[in-house]
Amino acid sequence: MMTVDSVIDVLMLLTAIIGMLGSLYSYIEKPKRGWLFLTGYYFASFLSGYYWITSTLVTHVEPKVNEFTAYFGWNVAYVV
Repeated sequence: MMTVDSVIDVLMLLTAIIGMLGSLYSYIEKPKRGWLFLTGYYFASFLSGYYWITSTLVTHVEPKVNEFTAYFGWNVAYVV
């Protein structure tokens, strides 16, 4: 059963995919370093969202993630 949180997570994953493809297309058209970094950011966001969504939709249980580990991963992703 899809809850509101699952729908929001799927929409965020689709947004990450669209952003990644758009920035990759912009990088191919005008190869600037900023577009490459933006593509990497959206790719990291996609991988994070993909893991979370597949875990919750397939097993119907949210993964047990340590709060420190979750925030550490997000902070590292934003810094990179």
